[in-house]
Amino acid sequence: MPFKRLNEFAQEDAKLAISLINMLIKQQQEFIINIENHLKNNAFTEATHTAHGFKGACLNLGLEELAQLCLNIENATKEENTEESKQILNKFNKTFAKMRPQLEELKNSL
Repeated sequence: MPFKRLNEFAQEDAKLAISLINMLIKQQQEFIINIENHLKNNAFTEATHTAHGFKGACLNLGLEELAQLCLNIENATKEENTEESKQILNKFNKTFAKMRPQLEELKNSL
């Protein structure tokens, strides 16, 4: 079942689940912008911390695929590998874009 953890939240508290989905979407947009800016400025430590923080948010919601991509960004920025970081960030963006309609559908069903 996709979004098993979010579904569990929804069964307990629909308002909480809606809030978590909205927060995730907002934070994802900020995450992309922040990582891009950090990479542009060679601020690898900040990029690593940003990726680590969003990885935790994804794990808390059971979004393992996104969390793994955040970990990959985290590792690439630790190595100060801008190109690899950008490639992984692009993959993250595409993965989230595929998930977003499903997240919106779940939110609208609550």
